[in-house]
Amino acid sequence: MSTVNIRLGRIDDAETIHAALLRMSAHIGAHQQITSTADDLRRYGFGEKPAFSA
Repeated sequence: MSTVNIRLGRIDDAETIHAALLRMSAHIGAHQQITSTADDLRRYGFGEKPAFSA
């Protein structure tokens, strides 16, 4: 059996997080609603005052 490790997201995960958001939105038919970029995630999620956590 494989081991699964869960950790908090880091700034260098922004590309992976963004790709996951794009895949999820395409899956549910909402791909046009994702307008953020990986840079937006870095800026707003991992800056001095994060707007979200991952």
